[in-house]
Amino acid sequence: MRAAALVLLLGVANAGCLKVPEEFPEEPGASPVAPTTAAELLARHVEALGGEKALRALQARTLEARMILYPGEGCEQPEDPFCASTEEETGSYFYQSTADGRLYRRNVIGDALEERGFDGKTGWAFLAPETLRIDSDDEMKLNREEAVLHWYLDVLPRGVETELIASRKEDSDGNPRQLDGMAWRVKDTQIEKQLWFDRVTGLRREETSGSEESGSTQVVVYEDYREIDGVQVPHMIRVVNKMGARTQRIDFAVQRVTHDAIDPTKFALPEMPPPKAEPDAVLAQLDSVRSNAEGNPKDVSAWMDYARIAYVAAHFEDVDRALAKVLALDSKEPEALLLTARRAVLSGDYARAEKFLKQAKKANVRAEVLAREYGWVHLRQRKYDKFAVDLAAGGNTQLADRYKAFAGDPLQATVEGNACKLEIPLATQKPLATVDIKIGDKTVGAIFDTGAADLIVTRSLADELGMEVAASSQIAQGMPPVGHGQFPSVTVGGLNLKNVPANVFDDEAIADMAGDESDRVSAVLGVGMLTEFAVALDVPKGTLELASSARKCKAERKAMLSGPSVPFWMHETHYIYVMGAMNDSEGVYLVNTGMRGADMTANGQAYKHAAVATPPLQAGEAPMALIKSFSLGKAMSTENLESAWGYFQQTQSSDGFRLDGMIGLGVLGRSRFVLDFETHSIHFPGTTP
Repeated sequence: MRAAALVLLLGVANAGCLKVPEEFPEEPGASPVAPTTAAELLARHVEALGGEKALRALQARTLEARMILYPGEGCEQPEDPFCASTEEETGSYFYQSTADGRLYRRNVIGDALEERGFDGKTGWAFLAPETLRIDSDDEMKLNREEAVLHWYLDVLPRGVETELIASRKEDSDGNPRQLDGMAWRVKDTQIEKQLWFDRVTGLRREETSGSEESGSTQVVVYEDYREIDGVQVPHMIRVVNKMGARTQRIDFAVQRVTHDAIDPTKFALPEMPPPKAEPDAVLAQLDSVRSNAEGNPKDVSAWMDYARIAYVAAHFEDVDRALAKVLALDSKEPEALLLTARRAVLSGDYARAEKFLKQAKKANVRAEVLAREYGWVHLRQRKYDKFAVDLAAGGNTQLADRYKAFAGDPLQATVEGNACKLEIPLATQKPLATVDIKIGDKTVGAIFDTGAADLIVTRSLADELGMEVAASSQIAQGMPPVGHGQFPSVTVGGLNLKNVPANVFDDEAIADMAGDESDRVSAVLGVGMLTEFAVALDVPKGTLELASSARKCKAERKAMLSGPSVPFWMHETHYIYVMGAMNDSEGVYLVNTGMRGADMTANGQAYKHAAVATPPLQAGEAPMALIKSFSLGKAMSTENLESAWGYFQQTQSSDGFRLDGMIGLGVLGRSRFVLDFETHSIHFPGTTP
């Protein structure tokens, strides 16, 4: 709903079998006296509505009304949802409830549609066009009470507490009116309000909730009662919500009331229609520019357009083809030279990257742009001092300061006994793969994470080990700063690491990553530290295996790289990207073995391309979408995955190629896989393509 939440009409609570108190005056024209108890006040209301017998005869009510949403008052920020309406808007309201406590309502204003239902057990809300939300347990308790049509009957069995409060001599509009009130509280819910009844008529006049002290109040006014099927029904309801200095008013002018039986399916959780896959606009554009280039074989601009769009789509073979054509037509085309160098960086061909960066410099490509690409080359070569200089020249001073702290002797990774192959047992396999690492004399658990570049440790561990923090940086606004330094050595099984770059995170951040393993995990082992090896992660077997890229280890490494494979691309400090297909819809996915709580995640456009239905949302629970299948080319395919919904918003990498989501061990870890940093490929031994 657009503005403040709308009140559920005619819904509050109940009372027991009530009789008209003998104190009611019987003589005509006599003035009613003040009630002495809340039960007496409620009994007067039941009698005023038409009497208990007439009310109990009605088992359901359908109400249709015209809604008028008035512009918010006292609004300083137009984007405030409380003040969303800047002009008077008219809509429709449809409400149904039953004596046994089921409800359905629908609000429509402009193009905003909201539906709510409660079938007696499950409450739900549908927000057009595709969001279905399941109510939490606490919301269910509220629904159970609000859905009861005859809220004024059978009060005590429902756990309703009532208490008479001091009368008022004027209504909320300041008009003279004798109003008798009661406090209304429902056990185990947040329902706590005051009900006000006109002493003369006995009918409910107002409901008030909140307080001036809390800064939030709501007043609901009931007017224009008319007899329908022997009972009184209000035909004008006014809701006024106040939040600080802001006010929002909504009027409901009732147009139709019936008490016919209601189809019970109306209250049930709706079944969402299966979505249809939306076309991928980037791929359609790629087809168009490819056809245009092929139809104009000597047009440099046409082939350059082809290269650009192919790059955005991450169709890198098309990029290479188009760039080769451009440079054959114009060997000094600056953008083509730069993009060729960038492609080489992504694929790990650093000699080729440097060659084309030199040519791009001669073609007058800006120095800061070239510095960025040189930086990734120097990082892969572990030349942190040069990398820091490149970053600063490219404008990324924050990351530059971070890697200045790592300058000096580069990271060295060796296997005990100078062996070619090493097998390290996993300490845990699910939901994360962790290994035991030793820093100094301290052994701690560490998450093996392809989503991290270096070693990450908790602040308490860094303090305990006496690590010197040489620099700090801010990863994101509002988050604690990250410290940067080095450890002289770290041991992982038979792997010896020297001059180890380390980042210091708050303990809470690592605990959040580790989940149930937070008691034993104090570190993250980034895959960027292992790029001199082919790295095999075998979750079913419980091992992390390394094969050296040294020439003498060629046979061991080759043996590890059996089975079908797909290319991956490395970008920025460590990120690994692959082209995958979710439900046969292609997209680029970040490989993150440190992802916990879901098999994968994706952005909204990726879900639409793959015809993935919006999952029902439920308070306190992470919404999960069901993914029928996910594949990496013809090398790997898996089914029935859970994908975290609404957690991944990014649609492009910082270099401008598409990004559709992220995959974790729930996708890759179902079988053995091998990361080969020499050829930039992922292998799946034992898999039949």
